Amino acid sequence: MSSLIVCHACDLVHRRDAILDRARVRCVRCRAELYRTNSASIDTAIAWAASALVLLLLSNAYPLVALQLNGSGEMYRNFFRFQGSMVIIILAMAGSVLVGNDFQFGSLPFYLSKPLSPWHYLAGKCLAVAAIVNLMTTLPALVLYFQYGVLTSWEYFIQDFRLLFGILGYGLELTVCLSLMLVATAGWLRRTVPMIMAWTTIFIFLRLLSVALVNGLKMSPRWRLMDLWNDTFLLGAYCLRVEPYKDWQPFQPTVGEAAVVLGVVCILCLTYLTLRIRAVEIVR
Repeated sequence: MSSLIVCHACDLVHRRDAILDRARVRCVRCRAELYRTNSASIDTAIAWAASALVLLLLSNAYPLVALQLNGSGEMYRNFFRFQGSMVIIILAMAGSVLVGNDFQFGSLPFYLSKPLSPWHYLAGKCLAVAAIVNLMTTLPALVLYFQYGVLTSWEYFIQDFRLLFGILGYGLELTVCLSLMLVATAGWLRRTVPMIMAWTTIFIFLRLLSVALVNGLKMSPRWRLMDLWNDTFLLGAYCLRVEPYKDWQPFQPTVGEAAVVLGVVCILCLTYLTLRIRAVEIVR
């Protein structure tokens, strides 16, 4: 093994030294991780694989979600809702890696010292989040759309062509909202555990609180606007031209109100990110 190692981010050459177990070495200039040691890597991989196998068996033996594949707008609405829940969990755990490390370890000044504007940096981070969101929601929904049309009748593409634009609209809405929210919260909290706690508060606690206020205390349905995930669901259902779950949550705000709340949240996230990046001192 060579005694020298080159940083993959800034090309600074370092001398490779022996380190303790479960330790990592970072670049002295940009704080990017150079290498790490983990004596329990094999045991960890086996533990993760065994856990995944157990969850796979349980999920097949006791299905939690039943998706009726009938090609209707309700099918794509349910698919986005269920699959989007998995996306939120993944983004909560990956946010610190995608964005938070740049603020935590001081890598942001190094990136901005290059011929790179703050808007380019934000666009790159949002595109990384958008790739995860669309690979897990929009792309599989499009596959379901074309697969159903091919397997049933080509007239499906003519009669229900609006569903294609509804799928793209739902995916665009999730992409914009989740990307800005993740980059903003990761830039603020930086670490994984605070990220998970914050997203749990936003998407679970506020949801339970809104349900208790509207269903339990019979307050105005506008209190549901604090549930951002429900807001995205209402706007997505409007894109698909279908009704939300009126039998499950009968009291809902209007789609326009949900769109205004999401727009305000996105503007606040974008404003915070702009101010946060402008506050970084750059030496060229």
